[in-house]
Amino acid sequence: MIHKIYRIPVLLILISLIFHYCGKKSTEPEISISVDEPVKDIDGNTYKTIKIGNQIWMAENLKVKHYGNGDSISNIIDNWRRISEGSCWVYNLKDNYFSLYGLLYNWYAVTDTRNIAPAGWHVPSVEEFNTLVDYLGGTYVVV
Repeated sequence: MIHKIYRIPVLLILISLIFHYCGKKSTEPEISISVDEPVKDIDGNTYKTIKIGNQIWMAENLKVKHYGNGDSISNIIDNWRRISEGSCWVYNLKDNYFSLYGLLYNWYAVTDTRNIAPAGWHVPSVEEFNTLVDYLGGTYVVV
């Protein structure tokens, strides 16, 4: 009698483990970081790249202080929410954060036609970002 009582729970546990295992993806997303071909911006900063699926992304935050044509990106800290020109600044206004985290840019700098991205690169579109999110199994961005 004791044997029969234990058979049912053990059988249920085995079945649930089989379904759990079968439901897993057999392959992980393809992600590889490349240091062989770093990207260089107009200021001479270099960035590692990362391949995720069929897309190549920069693997580090941007640190550039000039647009692609050489014009400086303003460093307006006071009332930056009220200005209507491109601006960049260091997070939390701490100098050591520049090397760790790069710079923050307002929307005007990001969308400026002089381009903050390194030559041959661009700020990703919503569609490109959604392709990345979809590949990694996340939720789409709605704008």
